[in-house]
Amino acid sequence: MSTYIKVIHIFISIVAALTVGVLLAVFIGVATMIDSFLKFPVQVYMNLREQERIRRLTQAFTPYHEDDEEQIEEGIWDKHIRRMEEKKRRNEKLKQQIEANSPYNDGWTKDFYQKQIDEDE
Repeated sequence: MSTYIKVIHIFISIVAALTVGVLLAVFIGVATMIDSFLKFPVQVYMNLREQERIRRLTQAFTPYHEDDEEQIEEGIWDKHIRRMEEKKRRNEKLKQQIEANSPYNDGWTKDFYQKQIDEDE
């Protein structure tokens, strides 16, 4: 009878240990998740403030040239529009090259696109 009691005690001990272990793991996981949700935005904000501070210091202590005035006045939309126009030109050149070298186009189409390539160069 004492061996049955020992087996039952061992079984109860294993179940209790697993239950406590799983509950502890869940608690630690939830606590870490909440900690991350609270700290991450603060860390991002602090990093952005530091980057802005460095940018301002760099701008304040960098010598100013008249050539830089053009770059300063160019805003984000101007840069975006300029990049989009460059991309459009590259795509047009690529289309012209494809059409000029395509075996599926007739001679007139190939000649037309080849003339456009020659004019651009």
